[in-house]
Amino acid sequence: YSLQRIDANTILISTRSNVFRFHTQKSSVRPVTALLQKSQVNDFTISAFTYASNKILWVGTVPGVLLRLGAGGNFKTISLPEDYGVRCMAEDAMHNIWVGTEKGLYIYDNSGKLIKQVTRETGLLNDFIYGLLPADKRNNFIASTNLGLSFISPEGKVKNYTKELGLQENEFNTQSCTKSLSGKLFFGGVNGITAFFPRDLFGVKDSSLINITRLIVNDSLYNPFAGAWKSDTINLAYNK
Repeated sequence: YSLQRIDANTILISTRSNVFRFHTQKSSVRPVTALLQKSQVNDFTISAFTYASNKILWVGTVPGVLLRLGAGGNFKTISLPEDYGVRCMAEDAMHNIWVGTEKGLYIYDNSGKLIKQVTRETGLLNDFIYGLLPADKRNNFIASTNLGLSFISPEGKVKNYTKELGLQENEFNTQSCTKSLSGKLFFGGVNGITAFFPRDLFGVKDSSLINITRLIVNDSLYNPFAGAWKSDTINLAYNK
């Protein structure tokens, strides 16, 4: 389901049953190491993970349970409110973990304490979160959902963007997102890819084009081929 590069030679990959460490050297792959014990996974189906910069492994599961494995081997399970399945996970600069679920966004601190919940009731257009990417260096994130993209701050402030502003479509795909070295964000959806620099979002202004689709004269639809048009002007008789 998920893949995360740790350094030039180390990659973490999750399956439905565990998270594995791959060490590569030139064209060879060293023996694969499972990071979780079977008793820790406890038959949970893994759906997402993130390996934080402080060497804590966070794993999300389909039943809505988080598995937290500390650098020293300390292990704990954390149940999400109402047990909604996890779709994506990300770490911010404060080592808080952002968890995108099928019922909103949950932010946990380093110890596993829930510090913020963001849902439709607090500003999202849709609760089904597919992907998370950092919008800047100030702990703000962009979330892809079932109804467009949402800019979310750590305080829970939300700004939404829909296909009317140029997105490929309102519906996106699970964990189909990445950030380039230049800072450009890419989100994959049902109708292609939406790519943009986060800073450009805040320069969006209303520049709608006005189109005349029909003309009513004396309560009747006017014939556009009547010959009264001259360039972009139409001349009407005094009684019209």
